[in-house]
Amino acid sequence: MRLITSHQNPDFDAFASMVAAACLHPGATIVIIGSLSQNIQDYLELYPLPAGISLYKESEVNIADISHMVVVDASDGRRLGKLRKAFGKVPTIVYDHHQDGVDEEVADRDIEHHYCNCGANSSFMVRLLQKQHIALEGWLATLLLCGIYEDTGHLSYSSTRPLDCYCAGDLIAAGADLKQVHQILSRDWKDADIHILSDLLKNFETFSIMGVSVGISHADFHIYVPDVSEMLSNVMGVRRCTLLIVFLRMEGRIYCIVRSTSMVGANDVAALFEGGGHHEAASATVKEMTLVQAMDFTRASLKEIISRSKRTRTIMSSPAITIESHKSTQEAYEQFSRDGVNCLPVVEPDGSLYGILSKNQCMKALFHGLGGRSVTSITDTDIQYIEADEPFSRAEHILLSGRQAMVPVVEAKRVTGVITRTDLLREYRHDTDETLPAQERARSTHRPRHVRKMLVEVMGRQAFAYLEEASQLANEMDIQVYLVGGIVRDLVLRVKNQDMDFVVAGDGISFGNRLAERLGGRIRVHERFNTGVIILPGDDFRIDVASSRNEYYDHPGALPNVSPGSIKRDLYRRDFSINAMAVSLNTFELIDYFGGVQDIRDKKIRVLHNLSFIEDPTRIFRAVRFEQRYSFQIGEQTIKLLRSARDLDLIQHISGHRIYEELRHMFLEQEPAKHMARLFELDLMRSIHPALGYDQKTMKLVESMEDLLVVSDFLRLEDVRRDALYCALILRTIKAEQIMALPILQELPQRDREIIAFGCSKAGMLLHELGRTGKLWQKLRLVKRHEEEVLLLAIVYGNQQASAHFLREYLRSYRTIHPILRGDELMALGVPRGHQVGDALLMLTAYIIGRDANRPDRREEENFVRRIVLRAVEQ
Repeated sequence: MRLITSHQNPDFDAFASMVAAACLHPGATIVIIGSLSQNIQDYLELYPLPAGISLYKESEVNIADISHMVVVDASDGRRLGKLRKAFGKVPTIVYDHHQDGVDEEVADRDIEHHYCNCGANSSFMVRLLQKQHIALEGWLATLLLCGIYEDTGHLSYSSTRPLDCYCAGDLIAAGADLKQVHQILSRDWKDADIHILSDLLKNFETFSIMGVSVGISHADFHIYVPDVSEMLSNVMGVRRCTLLIVFLRMEGRIYCIVRSTSMVGANDVAALFEGGGHHEAASATVKEMTLVQAMDFTRASLKEIISRSKRTRTIMSSPAITIESHKSTQEAYEQFSRDGVNCLPVVEPDGSLYGILSKNQCMKALFHGLGGRSVTSITDTDIQYIEADEPFSRAEHILLSGRQAMVPVVEAKRVTGVITRTDLLREYRHDTDETLPAQERARSTHRPRHVRKMLVEVMGRQAFAYLEEASQLANEMDIQVYLVGGIVRDLVLRVKNQDMDFVVAGDGISFGNRLAERLGGRIRVHERFNTGVIILPGDDFRIDVASSRNEYYDHPGALPNVSPGSIKRDLYRRDFSINAMAVSLNTFELIDYFGGVQDIRDKKIRVLHNLSFIEDPTRIFRAVRFEQRYSFQIGEQTIKLLRSARDLDLIQHISGHRIYEELRHMFLEQEPAKHMARLFELDLMRSIHPALGYDQKTMKLVESMEDLLVVSDFLRLEDVRRDALYCALILRTIKAEQIMALPILQELPQRDREIIAFGCSKAGMLLHELGRTGKLWQKLRLVKRHEEEVLLLAIVYGNQQASAHFLREYLRSYRTIHPILRGDELMALGVPRGHQVGDALLMLTAYIIGRDANRPDRREEENFVRRIVLRAVEQ
């Protein structure tokens, strides 16, 4: 059986297209999915189709009998009812005027797609008939003209294209009866129609989201009223909105109908309820929701949909402030200071994009004496840019990924604008407060949200391949497995993350063993907590596996006791709502029982229950860490609970090692000074030592250390303990013997404890001795006696002193300078054995430093030893 079909409840455009397709494919049967509109039924009563074109209902078709399919005015198999089962599985031809809404699940099937950019699919079919030299008889021309006029609003909708006008003219010339067209398309308003239109206007509400005028309304009627969608253009015209979303409850069912004249696709809105359509018009049947829930869920989802639809051109900052590629680093720094920006696009003389330069990179270059070099030497060229007509959501993704602080916008190869995080915030402020109550209520709907594509973006394809293996195994074993932890939070934030924590609703160890075997790795099991770690070969990739569990605490600060539990209970035991989400590996749906997504949108840190800090006081430190890392705010109730736990002195119940680990995580964050300032603001540091109150000088030193460590990577200080440096500064007002006795430091290596306790005093003494020492080689001897951490502390303490400048130069270059001559060669030249050899090497190093770029060769070094060093050693 060869059949021709279209989307459910076909309108005149779809019906006329099916009839035209029957002329293109003689012998094929037209199959109607759903019901025909009243207008089409009236038309068929007046003008029956000619012999040879037959109509069947979907229920009359046996899927197994289908040999070929022709689909018109639809590219998405999900709109084909039960015929979707055959879509692409038998040879299928698609004729459509929309390229959006393609069903990705059938993308690789036997489907031949034909598209045309026009307002009505009937126009496309006219062109196809003309190419095949098929005569446009009067009845067919009239039918196709009805389709064009209905779908383009009599050639008045913004979606109308020139082809629609040309084809309408051809159809009139071919004998289309305009009087019949007018009679067919004229709406005969009935009492039910007037009732529904009245309700839609009465219940109408409007608001603006990111500049899009959105209208939402609803109506109830006790019986099904056909062709209601035809009146929506009246509502849009009266209420002047560019995106209209209507919910109709008829005969116990809820229908969602969407119309759009904005850049937001109506099909994107209908997809919330697994519906379909195209950019201008779409619909869906709402399932498993009440009318109120459906409307609230839609309101709460609109911001994300609109952000994906908005074009970059409408929100970029233009013209862009740029710097030319021939400018020097010093000139770039002056422009940064003058323009008050932190990033600049670097452009070639012809205006094309070269890369992005950050103020931070510029400062590092100046620190290394590169002020005269071209900015191209420090410009980041491994960047992403976007075209002016690309979706706003792509710029949003790039910025939120954290890789770039700015996205250049390019048009005709020239930089015409930029988008920064400030632009994002400005767009977000378009939102009106009307949506907020709906967002709160929408938390309880738990509408499934598929995140497979998002996971690929956040994790990368290699890591996602491991995830797919785990998903396949979970379905083979018929058990529920979930991805949990920080990666789900970062998934919502669009932050790169490859950490994998699996929770298994069942025997996690058994699942872990089989997954390790499948991935070619090994598993290390922790019996007490019924957890395991899968270690994969080669790339040191690790996957944590656990059974879903409950946890309880014998006393505040204790390690948890573990028992089996559901995934909801497993998530409930976690610290904050933003960390209590999961992704089902069986379906790749996001699970959010506790409003984590909304709290991320609201930039809020919120505990899940009032005893959270009492059960585990380390969460006090984690609340501050997440707040500062993501620039969130600890929620009002959560901050009250935090202060209450602090006042109960519960931090004293935590082991010193666990407290230090929480502090260490903060010290290793991108901006540790912010974290420390917040700890002092909340008066949390007194729980470590009573004397630790806010000290302005201490915070300035911490900020200076943060700035210094920005360039430490260029100094190749890989072994420097950053946490020890910050801890030494935080504790600098406490006596060394008291520091050594602090519980939080007892499990640290002796070297780290001594740096924390004595580092600041050693740094002060070093600065003093360097100030008293005149000779370079003697300064080098002083410096070599100290750990690199002490040198960094001295730089921070010394600030702009000459000694601090010397220490910077030492770390930048002096410490890597070594003479050609070795110790045994110096002794052969007459230098006495013992400390004199070391002094001689330092004198020789100082001589090399003094020569700057004109480095001496071996003979010059030997002459220097004979002429200067031997005399100094003898003295």
